[in-house]
Amino acid sequence: MASRPVPSLAVGIPTYRREQVLINTIEQLLSLPCPADEIIIADQTPKHESDVGIYLSEKAADNRIHWIKLEKPNLCAARNQILANTQCDVVLYLDDDVIIPPNLVEYHRCAYLDPRVDLIGGQVYSRSKGVTYISPDDPRAGTYPIRNIEHRVENVDYIGCHYSVRRKVAIDIGGFDEQIVGSAYWEEGDFSARIVKAGYHLYFDPHIWVTHLQSPSGGCRIPKNNFHPQWTKTMNWLLYKFRYGRKAKVSWRQAIVCSLRSGPLLRENFLRPWRWHYYWYHYFYSVIQAYKRAKSPIQSPFVK
Repeated sequence: MASRPVPSLAVGIPTYRREQVLINTIEQLLSLPCPADEIIIADQTPKHESDVGIYLSEKAADNRIHWIKLEKPNLCAARNQILANTQCDVVLYLDDDVIIPPNLVEYHRCAYLDPRVDLIGGQVYSRSKGVTYISPDDPRAGTYPIRNIEHRVENVDYIGCHYSVRRKVAIDIGGFDEQIVGSAYWEEGDFSARIVKAGYHLYFDPHIWVTHLQSPSGGCRIPKNNFHPQWTKTMNWLLYKFRYGRKAKVSWRQAIVCSLRSGPLLRENFLRPWRWHYYWYHYFYSVIQAYKRAKSPIQSPFVK
């Protein structure tokens, strides 16, 4: 029997207001013994520090990376732009603040030799409380895994900083819903739910891992007292629940409690009673927006 061809793979990195840590991530990818076929940076940063801008320009000019600049920050739009700007068989999505093992790309690429695999969520080691530094020489020290699982399992949640998907499958289900905005809570939950609903197969594999540095600024770490992320975080929680009902991986109680804690019951907001009317108004506004968006079609360039 003829062996299956090894699929081509692009690494896609959405980035927002990250500087040296983004360079560090790119340098790791460029130095891999088995590198990706493409590295695509979907850049939502309005203006980089001069040395970072020069670095990205030079790497793009040398065709070491594909540098896409987006005017309006939107994580799902950035993911869609990565899909649209590659012809590789598989897209590996990574955050811009990770430490990766030498075999990361090779492992993801070879996983798709199994025709049953349509999406793989990888293990993520997150910084433990109180740990201020993660050594690149021992990146799992001072961390904890997001899933205490020892073998590959099907239909288990992953997080958006480390997963890969067949490009054809991602486009077939409509790509990523750009109605999920702000800190993009549950964007990966929405995407994986549509993967499974369409009959494709999603796996979580703890043997493929990255260490997530969780940089304190940039990315989805938006200031708590900023009104915009509060109502969008609420909306995203409830959009996911309205869209999938009983099939959602969170209960109504959990969705409501979490949405309240990120809005009017957030400690900083609760201690400002003179602004309660403002916070509650936007909470109910987010509920209405969540319901409308959940009932509307996916907003994506791949939806006709």
